[in-house]
Amino acid sequence: MQVEYWITNYIPLNNEDGLVLPSTCGTIAYYHREILELCGVENYQARKAIIQQNNITLSLRAYLRLKGNNFLNGGTPYNAQW
Repeated sequence: MQVEYWITNYIPLNNEDGLVLPSTCGTIAYYHREILELCGVENYQARKAIIQQNNITLSLRAYLRLKGNNFLNGGTPYNAQW
């Protein structure tokens, strides 16, 4: 059996809350991977912070549109993109 350790600064965390952490982290990783693959966040190169911020904001808006289309029409965001 592999033991996993979680580090957090959330003081009132108890054992029941600790059981939810792996699924939450998995969900965050899933969305992060989809955003990187579908919206090209990391492919854009800019030096100024405001340009980077605008690119990330527009990429997240595009991702939300893809997910909304997925919710309304079925399918996956990968199918909606093509």
